[in-house]
Amino acid sequence: MVPGNGRDIGQFAAWNLPRAQGYSACVFQLEGALMTIDLGVSLTSQAGGLQGIDLKSMDIQTLMVYVQGRRAELLTAQMQTQAEVVQKANERMAQLNEVLSALSRAKAEFPPNPKPGDTIPGWDNQKVSRIEVPLNDALRAAGLTGMFEARDGQVTAPGGRGTQVVNGTGVMAGSMTYKELESAYTTVKGMLDTASNTQQMDMIRLQAASNKRNEAFEVMTNTEKRRSDLNSSITNNMC
Repeated sequence: MVPGNGRDIGQFAAWNLPRAQGYSACVFQLEGALMTIDLGVSLTSQAGGLQGIDLKSMDIQTLMVYVQGRRAELLTAQMQTQAEVVQKANERMAQLNEVLSALSRAKAEFPPNPKPGDTIPGWDNQKVSRIEVPLNDALRAAGLTGMFEARDGQVTAPGGRGTQVVNGTGVMAGSMTYKELESAYTTVKGMLDTASNTQQMDMIRLQAASNKRNEAFEVMTNTEKRRSDLNSSITNNMC
């Protein structure tokens, strides 16, 4: 049961909060409990939502609207943060997919049943343009190193005009062996699978925050409607 205005809130809104002395302390606990249960964070460190507000002057319905409004605000902020996380995960997956595709094209250049020490046959300038440069560009964009033995290789030059030679363990060239290529492919595939699983969990958290925000707005709307209906009923009875 929800107590009336000017009394301890107690088990307000079935959140089973411990009783407190007066509105101010109790509402502070209520907001903190709501955010802790629904968001895993506490209002005590995030919002000055109680400052400058005379909680004792609120009736219980106004208080409910206020609490749900604060809840919706924090959930909206959480959604924005979570959306940014999802966006970054999508960008990372796109980078890894680009690397994996380039590695697949390189693997296709080997004859059937290659030996670990084999290199791509018939290496020439055409294969440098078609295989080496795109793969090295993708590796650099993804920030991947330690994929191969250290060597020189070509990448697209700044401004997109021509190529330039770079050196590192994230660089392929005609001397790259099938063993190196296969190892790099397995590594990147594992990274992509991990990123995909993480992205799915991020999407679930984003949807959960969206559902809770919608729930908060629904509670606010229903509370306002009940208050309006009650006021209309009182007015009609007085006439």
